[in-house]
Amino acid sequence: MTVQSIWPQRNQLRLQGIDLKNTKLSCQPETLTATASHSWSPPPPDLFKINYDGAVFEEANQSGIGVVIRNTQGLVISSLTRQLPQVYQVFEIEVLAAIQALEFGLEVGIDQAIVEGELEIVVKALASKDSGLASFGLLVKVANVCATSYSRLAYSHTRREGNKVAHSLARLAVSISNYVVWMENVLPHIYHVFQANKAILS
Repeated sequence: MTVQSIWPQRNQLRLQGIDLKNTKLSCQPETLTATASHSWSPPPPDLFKINYDGAVFEEANQSGIGVVIRNTQGLVISSLTRQLPQVYQVFEIEVLAAIQALEFGLEVGIDQAIVEGELEIVVKALASKDSGLASFGLLVKVANVCATSYSRLAYSHTRREGNKVAHSLARLAVSISNYVVWMENVLPHIYHVFQANKAILS
């Protein structure tokens, strides 16, 4: 299931009156307790860290997603920025960004990762696999399905200082046409942000 297909399915399920609250998921991966940090920190040697963020551009009637995958040395494995042609609610775009992060990790061959974002309520919902009655509950269920493809997965909460690269990528989405991926790098326009993050580890 891809990000661009989620919203039409959400609306269709709502119109059909399907009760998603009792949907059962199987093959759950290992999920560690979500943690909080104020600056970007590297993952353990056997894991990758996938940072994500969402942005909303109301005047342009668009939303954006940014994702960056790094290893234990802080080196970029891959990164992306994606534009979505409509405005989402803040929590919705954040979960969509998390789904994109999960899908992107799998696309580049990663199945052991820490997925890190800024909104604590979203991180807690993803980590607990409990969508409850939140407006973004269906999207959390989609993220849960994506998560089953990982052999080991943890969710982590960070502040903006620890998520600057993903945040910058999300903000760039308004200036691209659709979807851009960089392998082993980030967009030159935000390279200074990545270098600043990396310098902290030195």
